Formats: sequence, C-alpha cells, structure tokens
Amino acid sequence: MGYILFITICVGSFILFKLAELKDNKLFLVLGVVALSLGAGLRNDNVGLDTYQYISAFKTNFSVIWLFKETGFREISRLLMNAFSGNTTCLLLLYAAVTNALILYRLWDFRKDCSYSYMAFLYITLHYMNTLNIMRQYIAIAIVFFATRFLEKKGYIKFWLAVLLASVFHSSALLGLFFFFVYYWKIAPNKQKKWMLFPLLIAIPIVFIVLMKTQSAQITNYFSQKRADVNATFIYRIIAFGLILALQYSKKEFIVFKGSEKEREMISISRCESIFCIAGLATAALGMFFSFLSRLGLYYLMFEIVFWGEVVKRGKSKQLAFLLFSTYAIYVFVCEFLYNGSGIFPYGIHWI
Repeated sequence: MGYILFITICVGSFILFKLAELKDNKLFLVLGVVALSLGAGLRNDNVGLDTYQYISAFKTNFSVIWLFKETGFREISRLLMNAFSGNTTCLLLLYAAVTNALILYRLWDFRKDCSYSYMAFLYITLHYMNTLNIMRQYIAIAIVFFATRFLEKKGYIKFWLAVLLASVFHSSALLGLFFFFVYYWKIAPNKQKKWMLFPLLIAIPIVFIVLMKTQSAQITNYFSQKRADVNATFIYRIIAFGLILALQYSKKEFIVFKGSEKEREMISISRCESIFCIAGLATAALGMFFSFLSRLGLYYLMFEIVFWGEVVKRGKSKQLAFLLFSTYAIYVFVCEFLYNGSGIFPYGIHWI
C-alpha cells in the first residue's frame, strides 16, 4: 500500500507538471506543488531517517535534541509550533510547501529554454525523497536556488539577504555566495573583475571557518551512521555530464540550438549553469573521501537539473542526453525502493 501511494503521488504530480508545461498554465504547477507537499508534509513519523528526530525536537521544544544547532531554525520552529497549537504535522506541511514551491517555481523561470516536465522529473527522482530527510538543508537549498533569480535582475542585496535567511536554517547555505561571484564575474567589465578577488579571498576562509565550526563534526557523524550518498553510480553521473558537455562543445562555445548560424544561440563555455554543475559534481565527488562534502554540493547541483532540461529540449545530442540521464535518474529512484536507503518505506500518511 505504501509503495503504491508514494508512486501515485510522484506520478500524479509529474502529470500535473507536464500539463503546466503543455498549457503554459501555473494552475497545474500549483497543483503539482500541493501534491508533493502533501506527500511530504503529511507523512507518518516513521517515514524517513530524520523525521522522528524533527518531530521529537518540535514536541519537546528542542530541549533534548542537540542535533539542530542553528538558533534561527529553533526559534522559527518554536514560533510556528505556538501558532499551530503544537501540531507538528502543520509545521512539516509548511516546511514541505516552502521547499517544493521555491524550487519548482524557480525551475518554471527556465521553461522557455528548458523542458519543464523533464526538470520536474529529475527533481522528483533525484531530490524529492531527500527532502523528507535532510529537511533543514533542503529549505536552505530552496531559498538559495530561488534567490538566484535576484542575481539575474541585479538585485544583489536581495540575494545576500536571502542567503543569510537560508543560513538561519542551515549554515552551509553560505556556500550560496559562490553564485553571486560567478554571476557578477560574467557581467562585470574586465577592469572590475580584479576587484572581486578581494571580497572573494575574504569570503572563502570565513565560510570555511563557519562551516567547520558548526557543521563538520555533526555532518561527519551523520554520514558515519547512515549511508554515503556518493558511490559508483555517481561516477556514471559525472561521465554522462562530461560526455554531453564535450558533444555540445564546439569552437569554445556550446551550440545549443540546431539551425542556421543566425538561428543558433551560442553559449560561452563560462555559462553559469555549467560552472555550477561542475562545482556541484566536484564537491559531491569529494564526498568519496570526505563524507560530509557530498551534501554540500547539493546547492550547485540544483542547476544540474537546468542543464539537463536545456540539453534535452534543444541540445545537439538531446536523444542521447535523455537516454543517459533518464537511465541514471530511474536507477537511483528504483534503488531507493529496493534498498530503502532513505528510510521512506513503509511509506504512509496520517489518517490513512
């Protein structure tokens, strides 16, 4: 019953996202977000490896749970618990709605250049189950990912404030500052680029020190007790990305569109999405040697979804790209069912 219910939620939400793409209608987008949020927010206490810890922390006012060190997250959760009269299900539902809405709405921004339904498919197969476990970090990831739209409109202050807000939930969100430097480097005149080195050199050690002081032991313990996320399948993920990147590469540029010279859109190799993918894959791959690093790459791997969505829609090798990465995504999703690495099963929701 649990397997059927979970698959129904995933498939049903994907159909809604496909309809949103075909009809260019946000109503179906909202319905899809609602479906995923209900599936995550109404889950039973034993669904997911971390759910019981979160619920115990909420019910005991964080008095016996040492795991959640971010003061901001604790205080926000206390306020919301008071507002919900101590109902933990309402709090989980709100956090799930925020996470799914921010990520999927941000992906909607790319729908003209990317296959939205394929991006939604990758989010469901590769990320959705994780949101039921590392909830705090995915809230932070969602906020940072959504905030990148401010950079496109040169709303730098809004972006920095959003990153600070995300760090309230998980201090690793400070890694999101990398997005700012990449975006700004892309548009800044050459004379200004050298001045970026100073804040960059200052920001890197500060972020590193903060993460090491607040997260190193905690994350290392987490991974020593639970499964490692980086394994042989991740090598396949890197090879697939590298292969498609190489096929798209031509005369120091990515040729994304087929057609005449004027109709083709030429994208510089310094394209932001590609840089973020490389950064995410590299950081996550280091998790094979330093386990806590594999989760830190998740901030950048959200743009991996955008990369594949774009290549599948109008890349030179879109059929090959679709076959390569869809195989990987489905394999990961099926393995979660067979081995229950995320502790999702037996899946169930309250009142059923």
